[in-house]
Amino acid sequence: MFKPVLTICVAITISSAAAFADDDVVRIKLDAAKLAYEQEMAKNRRVVHEWIDQREDTARKDGNKKAVDLIKAERRAFDEKNDLPRNVPDEFRQNFLKARATLEAAYNTAVKEYVQVKKDYEATVVEKELARLKSTPLTVVPTPVAGGGSPVITPEMLKAKLAGKATYDPKTGILTVSYKFADKKELEDFDCGEAKPKLVGGYLKIDPATAIKHVVEFDTVKLFTVVNVHAMRGPVLSTTLGTSLHVGGLHTDTMYLNNKGFGHMYQVVSDKSRSGAIRVEMDVEEKNVVMRWGTDKLGRELKEPGAGQVYLHGGDAGYGFGSLTISGKVNAKWADKFFGLTPEGEKTAAIERILLGTWRIECPDGYKAEWTFKPDGTVSATKGPSQSGKWEIDLKKEQVLCIWQSGLIDRFDFPLDPKLTTGGTVGRGKLKLEAVKLP
Repeated sequence: MFKPVLTICVAITISSAAAFADDDVVRIKLDAAKLAYEQEMAKNRRVVHEWIDQREDTARKDGNKKAVDLIKAERRAFDEKNDLPRNVPDEFRQNFLKARATLEAAYNTAVKEYVQVKKDYEATVVEKELARLKSTPLTVVPTPVAGGGSPVITPEMLKAKLAGKATYDPKTGILTVSYKFADKKELEDFDCGEAKPKLVGGYLKIDPATAIKHVVEFDTVKLFTVVNVHAMRGPVLSTTLGTSLHVGGLHTDTMYLNNKGFGHMYQVVSDKSRSGAIRVEMDVEEKNVVMRWGTDKLGRELKEPGAGQVYLHGGDAGYGFGSLTISGKVNAKWADKFFGLTPEGEKTAAIERILLGTWRIECPDGYKAEWTFKPDGTVSATKGPSQSGKWEIDLKKEQVLCIWQSGLIDRFDFPLDPKLTTGGTVGRGKLKLEAVKLP
């Protein structure tokens, strides 16, 4: 790590001054190289601190507490463990590596020059110093991808960004988040929309005909929970990629598994699994899906991915969800954006923070409406033939696209400014628009 390296260099400098004569030209050059290394490392650290300070200032101006907490955790890791934040510009990493490489080259040159003038003892001393230097690791975080293409997510990131108890295995890319539903803070990990879930007696109560969506996007997902059931009627679980568990039927005694590319399959459940606290599991792998309701289960192959983000439903009569664990292989693109693992991810997250909410839109042709951008990637308009659609951020073209259900596309141009953002239509003339974000 950086600090031990600097300590070793200072110690070597002091001991070498006593062991060698003042006219030892090789040692003088080596000591100068070590001093230059210490100065370069100090300068590089200042650059990182300034970069962290700028990010924190921006996050505070946005009033984004989660981002501030994450940045503070990164600062502590850098100050205490010399761990670089994982989304620093690659130039910063290279600066530390170049400084170390330059110092090691100076040591190798000193060994060579001592051998040339037949000072083998001095050469051996320098070799040992170099060995000690190399044995002290230079903590420079690699690119934010672990073996197998999994994103690198630290415990500090998990704590700053997720309210549930979260763990992550970078070797497998498996992220696990658990909830006891004893603290309202846990609801920060869910997009509740118009739903108004309540915490009652260790259960998360979801009203009939409403649902909440978990924030994490998974490529594969396993879910374990206990559902308090008064009546088996309506949806219980679903994912954004089309997998769902419904219960009900003519005699309210049947479980149904649905997923894209297939019709539903069903099974009548045992008498003891029709009311009360029911153990429920959902396992969506790459090629198959299994649902368990009490002691009964349904499973089948998948024609296409079936995971994504998880919805908890209130069904037709309301359900209560007990302790919940959601685990699976996290989607790398989602993690990049959510945790800000790369400069691109961080930029996308910053743009999204400005975008989300309602904007007042005006066009020269007299069109006036309000467009609302939601965290789930949807956009709705109060006026016009296309009143709903999806939004996406295009960093290369520096614009936000509104892709309406009718096929029409509009855009916001960068930079996004809540006070006034301009844009226009895409592929249908040059009609311009002006947008002001509502408080």
